[in-house]
Amino acid sequence: MYAKSENAVSAYAKVNLNLEVLNLKTDGYHNIFSVMAHINLSDLLKLDKFIIREFSDIKIAIKPIKGTFSNVIEELPVEKNLIFKAAQKLSAKSNKAFEAQFSICKNIPAGAGLGGGSANAAATLILLCKAMDIPISYVKDFVDGIGADVPFALCEGTAICEGIGEKITQLPAILPHFVLLVNNGYHIDTQWAYKQLNRSSKPKFDESEIAQKKEKIQRAFNDKNWNDFFDLCTNDFEKDVFCKYPDIAFVKEKLIEYGANFSIMTGSGSTVIGLFSDEDKANIAVEKMRNTNKWVYLTKFV
Repeated sequence: MYAKSENAVSAYAKVNLNLEVLNLKTDGYHNIFSVMAHINLSDLLKLDKFIIREFSDIKIAIKPIKGTFSNVIEELPVEKNLIFKAAQKLSAKSNKAFEAQFSICKNIPAGAGLGGGSANAAATLILLCKAMDIPISYVKDFVDGIGADVPFALCEGTAICEGIGEKITQLPAILPHFVLLVNNGYHIDTQWAYKQLNRSSKPKFDESEIAQKKEKIQRAFNDKNWNDFFDLCTNDFEKDVFCKYPDIAFVKEKLIEYGANFSIMTGSGSTVIGLFSDEDKANIAVEKMRNTNKWVYLTKFV
C-alpha cells in the first residue's frame, strides 16, 4: 500500500496474520498461504532526480534522510538494496537506461518481518513508472522476481497471498484492532528458517483443504468475526525460531498476558505483534513492553 505526492511515496509496512509454507517448488522457492495486512508504519521514498541515459546500464543513488532506521541505508551497499533491484528490473524490462537519485526517510526496521524492503521496491516502481510515463500495471508480471512481498506491497488493505506471494485475493475489511509491534533486534536468516521446515514438493495441505481454509477466512472477514479468524491463524516459522530464540517466544507470552486478543510473529521474524481491541489495554502494554524491549511501536491497520 502506498500514498503518493508529486515525487514521493509513503511505503507501508506489512504484517503476516497467517503464514503457512506449503511445499518446495522445483525452482527453489516455496508456495505459501498467508494473510498479509498493511499497518500505519511507513518509509518515505522521494525521487530527487531522474534522467534517461544513452548508456545500457543504470545509475542509482540512495540517500538516507532522518528516520529511526536511517543507518540501515547507510550500511547496505546500493546494489543489495531492493530499491536498486527494482530499478534494475524495470530498466531491463522496458529496455531503457536511466539515472535516478532517491532519498529515503527510513522508519521500518530491516530484517524484522515487516516487508520494508519490498515496500521500498514497490514505491520505487511507482515513482519510476510515473517518471517514465509507464502505467503501474506494466510491472505486475515481474514484481515477484524482485521480492516475494512486492506484489502485496502494491496492493491496499488486507489480502490472502498464495503462490510465492504473487497470487492476491483482497479481503473486504480492515481489522479494527490496535497493533503493538515488539522487536529486540534479532536477525533471523530467512534461508535458515525455511531450511528448518524441511518442506518437500508434497504440499502441507491438499487443494480442497486450502480452499476450505480460504473460504473460512473470507467468511470471517465478511462477518467481521475476528475471533473466528484468529482461531485459523498460525505461523509455521514460530516453532523453530522460538526454540532458537526463546526471548521472542517470551514477547508473545507477555503480549497475551497484557491483554492482546491475538499475538503472532510476523514473517520469519523477529517482530512479534499483539492485536488489542481495547485502546487502554494497548497503551498500558506499550509502557510495560518498553521497560524490557528495544523497539516497541503502537499503530493501526490501514
